[in-house]
Amino acid sequence: MIHPYELIDPEDLKDIDKAHEWNLIVLCYKLNVLRRHYGHPMIINSGYRSETQHMRIYDAINNKRADQGLRAFTVPWGSQHLIGAAADISDPQGKLKHFIEENEHLLEQLDLYCEAFEATPTWVHIQLFAPKSGKRFFKP
Repeated sequence: MIHPYELIDPEDLKDIDKAHEWNLIVLCYKLNVLRRHYGHPMIINSGYRSETQHMRIYDAINNKRADQGLRAFTVPWGSQHLIGAAADISDPQGKLKHFIEENEHLLEQLDLYCEAFEATPTWVHIQLFAPKSGKRFFKP
């Protein structure tokens, strides 16, 4: 079972907006339903992020990209992580991706959305709200 504290640092709970807290409750419930069907543990890499945490993550990503001679990513300020409506789940072997591909109907039943798997090589990004495209699998 995924515990809500896997989606948010308990210290952040005192400062979180009530609507974002509700998003986390719904997200946790839906992830646990998905996990029950999946039948394996799901390790959360990232859930709710404060703006400071979000900026720190993208600073680290862009520093690594700069070291590789790559251009920086624009910080996605519309990220559903910022409103408690998204989670990144570890998936280094692609087993969860395979399960989701074979059981896409579960995403539809739970009304969940995923970033396109080619954009998330070792994790699965799942979110509550549809992207602008409205597609179940979308490019970030």
